[in-house]
Amino acid sequence: AGRSKRGQPPAMRKSLKPIEPNDHSTSRSKASPSHYLMEVAEPVGRPSEPLHLIYGSESPLDGKQVLRQLSFARKYKLPVHNLSFLGSRFDDERNESNDDDSGSRADGKLETKAKDESKSFYRSLAKKLKRISSIQELAFSNMPQIGNHELSLLSPFFHHNDTLRSLDLSGLSFSGEGVSSIQELLKNNRNLEVLSLGGNVCLGDEGVKGVSLAIVSSRGESGMSVKRISGLIKKSKKRRLRVLSLENCGISSSGASSLAEVVTRCHSLRVLELSHNNIGDSSIEHLAQSIQSSQCRLEVLGLDNAQVGDYGAMHLAEALSSTTMQPSLHTLSLQSNTDITDKGASSLLNAIYNSSSLNAIIESNHILRAINLQGCTSVSTPILTMAEKFSSQCPNLKSSKDVIRLKMSKY
Repeated sequence: AGRSKRGQPPAMRKSLKPIEPNDHSTSRSKASPSHYLMEVAEPVGRPSEPLHLIYGSESPLDGKQVLRQLSFARKYKLPVHNLSFLGSRFDDERNESNDDDSGSRADGKLETKAKDESKSFYRSLAKKLKRISSIQELAFSNMPQIGNHELSLLSPFFHHNDTLRSLDLSGLSFSGEGVSSIQELLKNNRNLEVLSLGGNVCLGDEGVKGVSLAIVSSRGESGMSVKRISGLIKKSKKRRLRVLSLENCGISSSGASSLAEVVTRCHSLRVLELSHNNIGDSSIEHLAQSIQSSQCRLEVLGLDNAQVGDYGAMHLAEALSSTTMQPSLHTLSLQSNTDITDKGASSLLNAIYNSSSLNAIIESNHILRAINLQGCTSVSTPILTMAEKFSSQCPNLKSSKDVIRLKMSKY
């Protein structure tokens, strides 16, 4: 690219140079997106768009090359908004895995060196990220080689960052102990909007309680006066966290109950995903009370395959039928909860469509537009069909009046 025309933003001279498949200087047999190197000359002016560095899983990565790219971005003040590792593996990890698969005894010194290089990469990556003030999205997704220790090496970045808007740590291998590495980020970063921790099956109740405590608290609460603490609680309204994803994290009833406080006190939260956990009916009662709270702004609640039964469904229905305070929830997913029978499913349907009279229809909940009961094998077909009809038609309607008209037409 040449110099920009007069009156237009300046551009950068850049070229893409792929590693050729037949290049004997590398051991890879074919080129892949992760091996395309951007050779960028010194920028002519400020770049028009931020950089998005996304590394996939097609072939192992060279950690040193990743660090060089981040150094280059900082040197020329190029804004990096997105850094994502999606199922990525690094060269040293690949070599260690191959040694294990072959069944041969690897040299102990070489194996130790490979592990040290892996640790050195995460430590160096944290230092690089601390110096990049523009980072907004960070993802380490589907990388089971990252556990508690690797997160602790990245913690210096997490402790001092206040620019991240999205953090994806799904599909890793850290437990409740590893949550301490990101607690400072959750306490102090008011810009964080999306937190995805799904697929960490070892996270458990301990980890979820740590996440909940960090979200609803702030730095330095210990030793403060009651007046000061209440002031910090009011500041929780300024949080921007909108999406909290905790599916398949080994959560039981005690861990889910701790999230009830998050639903009530984190006023920005709109989506809570708790599917594929052993939630149970007892903790659903606490969540239902939080949904009914006037401070709750939750719009989407995912409870697929969460061991919810009739008792939990009836508690949710009671909260959704509240006449004093209409909950903000518009989507409720309860797929594959086989303990829900017609009793629980009917109570949920009555919350949004009480067909006992026309007045009862008008007084029903018209904010909840979708109830997903697919896979609830103990629920009869007529009830499943009715729920599916409302879930497919109501979300397309613009106003509550249109929803009421639809429901009255089915009376």
